[in-house]
Amino acid sequence: MRTNVHINVRINSELTEVEQVIFNLIQNNDGISKAEMATRIGKSEKTVQRVISSLTKKQAIAREGSNKSGKWIVNI
Repeated sequence: MRTNVHINVRINSELTEVEQVIFNLIQNNDGISKAEMATRIGKSEKTVQRVISSLTKKQAIAREGSNKSGKWIVNI
C-alpha cells in the first residue's frame, strides 16, 4: 500500500499545474469529455488537447475505446 502512495507522489510531482488539474478531472470521471474539461478549467479545447497529449506522452493517462463512448485510463 505504501508503494502506491509513493508512485502517486512521484507522478504528481512530474506534472505541471494544468496537467495536474486535468489529471484530477480524469481520475474523478473517466468518461469526461475534452469539452467538459475545457469548460471546467476555463481553457480552450485546444489547450486541453495539448495537455492530454503531454499526459499521454508521460504515460500518466491513456484512452480506451472510441472518442464518443470510450473512457480514460489513469496509469498510477
